[in-house]
Amino acid sequence: MSYYKYFICFSVFFVGSFAFDKRLLLNDPDVMTELKGLSLEVQILKQKSFQLEHDLAQKSADVTLKMKQELATTTQDLANNKLDLTKNKLKLAKIKQSKITSNSGIKFELKNFLSFRVN
Repeated sequence: MSYYKYFICFSVFFVGSFAFDKRLLLNDPDVMTELKGLSLEVQILKQKSFQLEHDLAQKSADVTLKMKQELATTTQDLANNKLDLTKNKLKLAKIKQSKITSNSGIKFELKNFLSFRVN
């Protein structure tokens, strides 16, 4: 708490002395030149800041668009793969069905052949 009191006292002293010296400083050409230079630097930094914010927003929009495009492509690829999988399952089912049918036919013929020989 005592540091806080010292800080307040120092702040009051500093502000008071600056207010007194302010008139003297504003009349000094070197100080005015320095202030103008600092003001120019502040303006330049504001412009750079604005440009960086603009660039960031643009890059963010570009990245978002690219990610949306990649997501759409990936989604389409996934849909195509699912379709291919379904087609392959259908082909496999047809092959299994044809094997079952052909095996049944062979068993039927073998059964008829064996029954013919027994008679």
